[in-house]
Amino acid sequence: MEELGPVVVAEFYGLPVTSTVVMSTALSGFIAVISFLSTRHLQAIPGRLQNALETVVELLEGLVEDNMGEKGRLYFPFLGTLFLYILLSNWMGAVPGLKSPTSDINVTVALAVIVLLASHAYGLSKKGLAHLHHFLEPMPLFLPLNIMEEITKPLSLAFRLFGNITGEHIVVAVLGLIVPLVVPVPMSLFGLFTGLIQALVFTMLAMVYIAQATEE
Repeated sequence: MEELGPVVVAEFYGLPVTSTVVMSTALSGFIAVISFLSTRHLQAIPGRLQNALETVVELLEGLVEDNMGEKGRLYFPFLGTLFLYILLSNWMGAVPGLKSPTSDINVTVALAVIVLLASHAYGLSKKGLAHLHHFLEPMPLFLPLNIMEEITKPLSLAFRLFGNITGEHIVVAVLGLIVPLVVPVPMSLFGLFTGLIQALVFTMLAMVYIAQATEE
């Protein structure tokens, strides 16, 4: 069971470098390189890479606008990046020898906190200090409860994503011991589908939190 968690692979000035840090850094670098290569020479008639990424961007943009309306375009860069990172992170676990960063609770909590901070940042940018008034609704007496509610939002996001991805890895690992090379293969393929669903769910909930924070 220890292998399910992050493994220390090196040290940097006395600080442990875990497999999660390595996988996350590699994934971020991969996304940056692909984005650079696909936009370095934009063409009127796109090549295969540009065409594939444009299709992905259009699908994501349509998803955001369908759920948030025209104002969703303002938040699309953040939501699109969030979705791609979580999706590719989930799929990394299907590659032999690699681990999904989202199977580490530290990563999922960090992503959830980023969503929470982003929603309040967008709310303050949209409405100013009036955004904080909802903490006093329906009356100031509810301030502690409203603060607790805001804290539970990232926790529910984090544990949902962590639990589903980790549970999937456990099932595949156990089946690999019981029925090697038979059941784990279709289960890994099914894991690609569930990884997509989990990325969609996380991003959709992020849309809901941002929409609630920015509504008049």
